[in-house]
Amino acid sequence: METLTMSQKERRRVGIVTSVKAGELSLVEVSEVLGLSCRQAKRMWQRYLQYAKQKTLEFFERYCGHGGKLMLEGAGLSMIFVCEA
Repeated sequence: METLTMSQKERRRVGIVTSVKAGELSLVEVSEVLGLSCRQAKRMWQRYLQYAKQKTLEFFERYCGHGGKLMLEGAGLSMIFVCEA
């Protein structure tokens, strides 16, 4: 298991990005809450989506050997993985 150390600022941003993902906040609202420009908030969101996509791919590369079918929808991802053992 990997340990991740985050500052209070980073933890706050994760909570806010989670709210965007859940549809509770818009990027305009995020920019106001965090004191960022709309463009900065959009870039932060894009980095989050890219990170989520990369981690999802790493997960399936690591565990795909166990077989099965999985479908993911979330964080802007719409992927279907079919793992054949």
